[in-house]
Amino acid sequence: MPKYTNQLHDQNEEKEKRAAELVLANRELAYQNEEKEKRAAELVLANRELAYQNEEKEKRAAELVLANQELAYQNEEKEKRAAELVLANQELRYQNEEKEKRAAELALANRELAYQNEEKEKRAAELVLANRELAYQNEEKEKRAAELVLADKETFQLRESETLLREQSVRDPLTGLFNRRYMEETLIRELNRATRKQLPLGIIMLDIDYFKRLNDTYGHAGGDELLRRLGGFLQQHTRTADIACRYGGEEFILILPDASQEVARERAEHIRQGIKHLRIPFQNRMLEIVTLSIGVAVFPMDGSTLETVMKAADAALYQAKNAGRDRVIVAN
Repeated sequence: MPKYTNQLHDQNEEKEKRAAELVLANRELAYQNEEKEKRAAELVLANRELAYQNEEKEKRAAELVLANQELAYQNEEKEKRAAELVLANQELRYQNEEKEKRAAELALANRELAYQNEEKEKRAAELVLANRELAYQNEEKEKRAAELVLADKETFQLRESETLLREQSVRDPLTGLFNRRYMEETLIRELNRATRKQLPLGIIMLDIDYFKRLNDTYGHAGGDELLRRLGGFLQQHTRTADIACRYGGEEFILILPDASQEVARERAEHIRQGIKHLRIPFQNRMLEIVTLSIGVAVFPMDGSTLETVMKAADAALYQAKNAGRDRVIVAN
């Protein structure tokens, strides 16, 4: 029993020792925890301080960023202004160069103008002398012109007289048509041309029907008026190339260069029909309606010489008269 008690006592002491050690350990642990809490509190405070400092740094950094941006913007504006100043200086330099060029050009132009003025003065002096000489020459020319005018008047009158004489020599004075002499010369010329170029030549021979009766009714004045109006009619109803001639009395010849037999016949028929519409006033009355007998011949079909072609046309005209007048007969 005492042995068991001693053991229990020893165990209690051990427990007390261990309890005391635990208490000490707990106290040490509590102290360490307090120290840790203090350190933790200090760390919290330090972290807060650090966070505050970081916030301040961030604020300062943000302010620096803003300041740097402002500075960069200001630098950009300065660079822009500097570039604008450079451009303005270049433009100013260019303008100054242009002004200098213009000034130099003006100086040259003024020199040239001065030279030109001198030349103009020289030329003006020369012109004055030339004008005096020209005035003298004009006076001489006027004198000669007056002399030439007189000479030209005389020449013109002479030419008019020659033209009138030439016209009178080839024209029939009553009808205005070409006369027989011109007709004969033209027939020879046109026949030679037709032979040379191997072309036809049409001949129309026409005669006024019952002309003697008209003369007896209206007198020679009435007959002359009819011949005059017929001449005008033939001139109006022939081609430019055709030649209308008075053959003699109331007979007429039309020369048709390059006209075939058919063309000549058509022209003759056109004239025969047209003359019926001719109205001729005479002494307050109208002459009776006129008809024509017409003969047509064509070189070389109706003859190889002028004489044979004219005989063929005359024979055709004679046939037209004998067949009752107012008709066209073509030679065959």
